[in-house]
Amino acid sequence: MKLMKLSLSALCAMVAAGVSVPSEATVIVASFSGKLTSAQNNTYDDPSIPSSDFFRIGQAFSGSFSYDTDKPIENDGDFSLLDLQTFNVIIGGVDFSSRFLPRLTGRSADGGVEFLAGGASQGGSTSISLNLSSFFGNYPTANELNGRTASFFYGDYTPLGGVVSGDALLSVEGATSPVPEPATWLFMVAGFGVVGYGMRRRRVLFTPAHS
Repeated sequence: MKLMKLSLSALCAMVAAGVSVPSEATVIVASFSGKLTSAQNNTYDDPSIPSSDFFRIGQAFSGSFSYDTDKPIENDGDFSLLDLQTFNVIIGGVDFSSRFLPRLTGRSADGGVEFLAGGASQGGSTSISLNLSSFFGNYPTANELNGRTASFFYGDYTPLGGVVSGDALLSVEGATSPVPEPATWLFMVAGFGVVGYGMRRRRVLFTPAHS
């Protein structure tokens, strides 16, 4: 019983002190990198239109994107449209970040997520997409994205452009290891106390009598 009281006292002290749980940053910045597994340059039969020969399979690519989780979310049936602040991309050492404007983060009810810049009006697009299988209707958290493999796409349909893709490894600033919530700590400490008390009581009950 004394052990139980000590455990509860420790628990009260933790609650009074306020067990802190790291919260994720409002603005999430994710970096990505990989190598192209598919590359097609835009070529034309008309000699007056310049053709591209820049993109190659095996070229390294990297970049980053960011979004503010305080921005409002627009839900449209089984699809959510979320804010996207920046989208930067470098392919083969060349910075293509200014080619397309950041557009949106899309999240579908089946778990698919796409971070997209550009569109038809801009003559192409670039994106990072993956499937998180959960949490439809809200922004992806840093911990959800960190360490995941996603699909990278870059398509520029103007002269000197091309269409490329590859697997991208995501790395997110501010991602943390899971930390137990205060309520979880409560049950853990109380559970240790109960187990300890039970073991002590069992030893007392089954201690052999001395002759």
